[in-house]
Amino acid sequence: MSKVQNQIPEYKVYLYKYDSVLKFYQLKSRPLDNSKLPPKLRIEVNQKKGNVKTKYLARAKWEKWSKTILTGLGETECPGIYFGDQFIKRKKNFLVFRFYNGNDDLIIYYFNSFYPLNPTLRERIIDDVMNQIKKGNQNDFPLRFKNQITDKAT
Repeated sequence: MSKVQNQIPEYKVYLYKYDSVLKFYQLKSRPLDNSKLPPKLRIEVNQKKGNVKTKYLARAKWEKWSKTILTGLGETECPGIYFGDQFIKRKKNFLVFRFYNGNDDLIIYYFNSFYPLNPTLRERIIDDVMNQIKKGNQNDFPLRFKNQITDKAT
């Protein structure tokens, strides 16, 4: 394996908090240089009306709720961890969703212009990200990153 294959590709971190009254996740922190994910996300059970084959899906809200699905949530071997993809300008981006604190908090790890086609590589990247989290304080993990915008600026 080459040195590049042994490293986790660069990613950005988005932090969402669940609003139990409005029933969606509200963006609380995002990278300064990356606003590719919406300010509001709704996680739904897939009604199987489209091409998405996963049990759950994420729907985005920029100005109003879109009929377009942001991504399906693929299951992993790790509880509370899912993966998905996002197409922007014909480039596929890899997303890792981490639900914690009783699903009240959601962290999305956003791998820009990168999507591992090999399922084993996807799982390895997810495992590597989770191992990085285990090395530090899990609750502080998304806040350790420089160049983050908090909810007051979103």
